[in-house]
Amino acid sequence: MKQKIEDFKAKMPGFRADWEEMEKLTNEFLDKFPISSIPDLPLENYVIGKRENDNFCPWLERKLKDVGNMFGSNSLKFGIYYGHTKADDENRYRYPSKFWAETPEHAYLKVNQAIVSLLKDGEKKNLAGVSDNPLATVFKGKILATYYPNYYIHIYADHHLDYFLKNLRLPVDGDAVVKRERLRQHKENDQRFSNWSLFEYYKFLYDAFGHPRTSNFEEQLENTLEEIKSIEFPDISSVQAEYVDLQIHPKDPEPPAQSGGKRKKKSKKRNYLDEYILNKALGDRGEEIVFEAEKKRLGINGKTKLVKWVSQKDDSLGYDILSCETDGTTLRYIEVKATKEKQGVVNFLITPNELQKSKELENYYVYIVFEVLSTTPKIWRWKSPFKPENPAVIITPVQYRVTANTSVFST
Repeated sequence: MKQKIEDFKAKMPGFRADWEEMEKLTNEFLDKFPISSIPDLPLENYVIGKRENDNFCPWLERKLKDVGNMFGSNSLKFGIYYGHTKADDENRYRYPSKFWAETPEHAYLKVNQAIVSLLKDGEKKNLAGVSDNPLATVFKGKILATYYPNYYIHIYADHHLDYFLKNLRLPVDGDAVVKRERLRQHKENDQRFSNWSLFEYYKFLYDAFGHPRTSNFEEQLENTLEEIKSIEFPDISSVQAEYVDLQIHPKDPEPPAQSGGKRKKKSKKRNYLDEYILNKALGDRGEEIVFEAEKKRLGINGKTKLVKWVSQKDDSLGYDILSCETDGTTLRYIEVKATKEKQGVVNFLITPNELQKSKELENYYVYIVFEVLSTTPKIWRWKSPFKPENPAVIITPVQYRVTANTSVFST
């Protein structure tokens, strides 16, 4: 450590020159966005995706990138942004479900209030309030280090904080707020660093220990998780699910292959990590919809409490919801599958365990939730789907992909 400190001291004049340049930019930002102006900051002057050179979020992320880097995660870290996603090319305001609101303006009001609260807690050094604040961890860190650079260190990502704490042989428990405070206290309590600014200490850590290695998988996972948060689920209290009756009919024949003519499009490379996490998010939402719908179905008979969302505690049972018939004695075992699409072709994966349970249990259902992102999803209750064998149902052993054409049942 002694040698690392000596090496860094030799570079300090250059770092101080960098800091003077960054300080000018920071002061320009603070003049443009003083704390007193934040409660009245309009949405169009806040978001990334509009007025790129002049807005609050682009300033923090891009112009002040050398005063602590917050690149590398989805734009949802800002609470609301203007743009598109991988699944939707339309440019519009987007915000995560934790800021659920009927309009972008309502969502931004919540984000703005969170920033105002963060700045107040930051000034008071109320670390518990900072931890509880709903803004993204990296965004909170950047705001605090920008407005209060003498108390909050310019390191935001959790794995970076862990990396430096381990190198300094300090504990790594707690959230990012606790970890940043632990680094600050280390600087203050070690006489070798106590006279340094937090910016110099921050520069020293990266100079002495380098950047932590992050695998491509970890980076991809972090970005994918942020992307999934952009799925805008309506509040469950506003959802009115409807049970529908469908009938299975034989699969339509494939159209004959055409010779010549247009060249076949090259298929887009699939991202299985994105697919898995997206399907998990939609599946969880489908289970929630079915759970609420089953409680409503049985509520007339006073059997609501008999409905259990069992997969939340144990996902190895082969079904997700344990319900019952209206008599309250006959159990109903429900496996839930969900899709964003309207009712039509049914196409889903089941595990070997689910397939086995569907054949073993007498009252086993697969509930297909169509239009799972809407406030009016449709639920098709498919009883004992795999017994007896049905030639119109195609089971392909991948895990097992199930395909069945359906249409609205008519009497």
